[in-house]
Amino acid sequence: MHVIPRLPRATNSLEEFLLRYFDNQELIAISENVISVSAFKGRENRLPGYFTQVTSLVSKAVEEIAAACFAEVIVDISQVPLLPEKTGRMVLQLSERTRKVGLEIRLVGSAEVSTNLKQLVETSDLPVFKTVEEAKAA
Repeated sequence: MHVIPRLPRATNSLEEFLLRYFDNQELIAISENVISVSAFKGRENRLPGYFTQVTSLVSKAVEEIAAACFAEVIVDISQVPLLPEKTGRMVLQLSERTRKVGLEIRLVGSAEVSTNLKQLVETSDLPVFKTVEEAKAA
């Protein structure tokens, strides 16, 4: 009689593989100079990876928008989970990236996002708008 060992790691690896390669959920959507970040869907332990992926994808999109000769980029983070440290770090990295490529960044987010960013010295001067339309009009 053979006993087949359980492979919890294999299950986790398979799940991770499937999420990475077969997840059809787009994390960002781009329309002209507007980048909209999708809401996080998944387990809480995957949040750090979500923020890393979003930051990377938005950074690449910012370069494409700069190459298209826009003067500003609007980043809609209204659906991003509000984790003060993670959100602040992500916005700071995006702000630095936009400065390097010569774009002005305009954020769209909730009042909580605005309050959170105002508490951080590095992001306190970034404008946060309630809607994409307000950001476009500014």
